[in-house]
Amino acid sequence: MPDRRNELGACLNGMQGWGGLTVDLLVARLVDQDAARLAFDVLTASARQRVGARGAVVVYGNLRLPAEVLLVAGIICPVWDTKTNMLWLAEMSLEGLQKNGLLKVGDQSREQLGWPASPLTVYDFVAIDAPSQ
Repeated sequence: MPDRRNELGACLNGMQGWGGLTVDLLVARLVDQDAARLAFDVLTASARQRVGARGAVVVYGNLRLPAEVLLVAGIICPVWDTKTNMLWLAEMSLEGLQKNGLLKVGDQSREQLGWPASPLTVYDFVAIDAPSQ
């Protein structure tokens, strides 16, 4: 699968209301590629109704940690919206979720997740604009 990290970086730079904010990556650890793709679709549909005040970017791909590489689906959101977004993410029923499967990679610069050296390899993403008030 192609890595869309560069496109993600451009997308994050263009998110309205995110200027100067750091972001959190909130992800679900999944058992296989099919589960990750399904979780991405479910999260995208849910995010359209439940995302925090500044919007979010739903992502799926691999997250490289020091001891392992995880298959993940989740969201990138400004730190100010993390609590709201973590609540709805924790309520989601995702098939193929590993035990203790939710993970937060916190307080990252927006640009860092789109760099070639990012720990997140991006297979797909969808930007969800802030809900209209």
